[in-house]
Amino acid sequence: MANDDRTILAFDAVTTAADVLYDARIIGATFALRAGELALIRFDPHAPRSPLPDAAMGLAELSGGAVQILGQSWEALSPRASCRLRGRIGRLFGMQDAWVDHLDIDENVTLRLRHHTRRRLSVIDREANELSRAFGLPGLPTIRPATAEPRDLQRAACARMLMGSPQLLIIDEPASGLYSDVLAALMREVAVARRRHVAVLWISADPIVWTDDSIAPTFRGDAGEPGLALMDLAKTATLAGLTAG
Repeated sequence: MANDDRTILAFDAVTTAADVLYDARIIGATFALRAGELALIRFDPHAPRSPLPDAAMGLAELSGGAVQILGQSWEALSPRASCRLRGRIGRLFGMQDAWVDHLDIDENVTLRLRHHTRRRLSVIDREANELSRAFGLPGLPTIRPATAEPRDLQRAACARMLMGSPQLLIIDEPASGLYSDVLAALMREVAVARRRHVAVLWISADPIVWTDDSIAPTFRGDAGEPGLALMDLAKTATLAGLTAG
């Protein structure tokens, strides 16, 4: 497969506004995440609700700087264009599972593709079932989230993130406590996605994630530091800033 050096996600001197939804603010973050790269961020357990994932999706209010997705600034996009680009992002939610309670799990998992594409439902359902099996489910559950086992919900959430071949994955798992078999499957599927030039922003404090060589991050950072430094492991360069407060 040909090399792909496109910049998928870029923060340019980004500072987020104070917001009660978050336990921290991003201060002056500047970095670029190219196709196939992975940024691994250790979150502060005392400030797990970071605006970083929402900022990456153009959902957090900025007081300075700009966030670009696929070369386009979120703030310059129309609501329709923003919605279309968010359809290219897969996200695994941590503390808040973000399940629509009145929909079955299969409807939750396929919702983004049914909203953002014109693919046939049979094709969408086939992909959802294949991804579900990759995470250890016999198929896509057709029950309400409230009645499912926690492990099966985690499996389905991972499948949902990967639906539709997204170009950016955001793994937002503060305090989520992923089961070991789910985490192992997630690491395997993330590696597969990176080989397809998918960029990954992974926020985790799990020691397995931080010590498993198969993760092979391009950047590492620690949100517990006074000013998160995303360190380029190849170039040893400071790329970004994030601070609690």
